[in-house]
Amino acid sequence: MIEELKEYFQDYLEKKFEKISNKLQDLQQQFFQHKKELEINIIEHKEKMFTNYQKLENQFQSLLKDINITQKQADEIIEKISKKLVPNCNPQQQQIPFIQSVYPSQVQSTIQSNINLKDFNNNNFYDYSHKTADKTIENIATQSIAHLKVSNFDKGQNIVFITKSGIKYHNAQCDYLNNSKIPLTIREALKRGFTSCQRCIG
Repeated sequence: MIEELKEYFQDYLEKKFEKISNKLQDLQQQFFQHKKELEINIIEHKEKMFTNYQKLENQFQSLLKDINITQKQADEIIEKISKKLVPNCNPQQQQIPFIQSVYPSQVQSTIQSNINLKDFNNNNFYDYSHKTADKTIENIATQSIAHLKVSNFDKGQNIVFITKSGIKYHNAQCDYLNNSKIPLTIREALKRGFTSCQRCIG
């Protein structure tokens, strides 16, 4: 009887272990299959991501190329517009009209504070502001002053006077000159945009 029971339990246990082993093998197969599928999905996902990255990179390079072309076209348009806005004139004053329209007060002050040296034979410049207003330019030009030259400013040049902050040119006797009188020719005054004083010249 005991032997029969032993055989029964032994047979039962063997069958039980066999089922467990089969189930374990099945689970292992499922695990490896799932792992393989996961690896395949990861590889495919990486390939897809790499493909998308390449597409984005190509799109970026294309946009960068378009930006460079657009910038070049914009520069050309700006250059053409600038040439149309700035008329052909004296090289030193080629851009003054356009800039003056944007910064009128600053340009006017700059023009008035800089005397064009081409109207002088040399760099000697004589300021007549210390002379009395009733002296004419002819008397000033003929005075003998040591170490000072009158340059081109003689009576044949039709000399007029401007102030540091004004926009009119005057004769030597004008009351508007006060103590600030800068001599120059009428031609130069007109070229700089000065107009005649209605009080002293008319």
